[in-house]
Amino acid sequence: MLGLGTCPGAPDEFDNAIRSECTEYLKLLTLTGPPQSMFEHMFYSYCVIKSGSPEDLERMMARMDAESSRPIDDPAPIRDFPKYGRPLVYVGGIYGKAVGWTHKYGLIEWLDSAEKYHMGWAHSSSIKRVEPDEWKGSSRL
Repeated sequence: MLGLGTCPGAPDEFDNAIRSECTEYLKLLTLTGPPQSMFEHMFYSYCVIKSGSPEDLERMMARMDAESSRPIDDPAPIRDFPKYGRPLVYVGGIYGKAVGWTHKYGLIEWLDSAEKYHMGWAHSSSIKRVEPDEWKGSSRL
């Protein structure tokens, strides 16, 4: 599969390469049955529901990394906030958006000063919800 940030050429070539990878993976999925893992669900969403962009792929991979590194002391299911209207938050010097939550933790997305996308867990006691006029995060979220 193509690595993050790689683009074989023009956007059309990138789209064709992604579609080709999606087609091969979807063939494999049809042989093994319905999607079972979060990866398969996200892959299906990315490849079938919409064509996606490099930014979408980067965010999907960040979400998978965050889910695999979730705190071990909270086995509760992850609940997601709706994509539009996610709470604006401030956590330890970072302005971001809350993507999901469990009983003890919040899953936060943010862009650093170089506009690189990040996603990570924060203990609920360290998350402060802020109003739009207080929020100093990136508008690209």
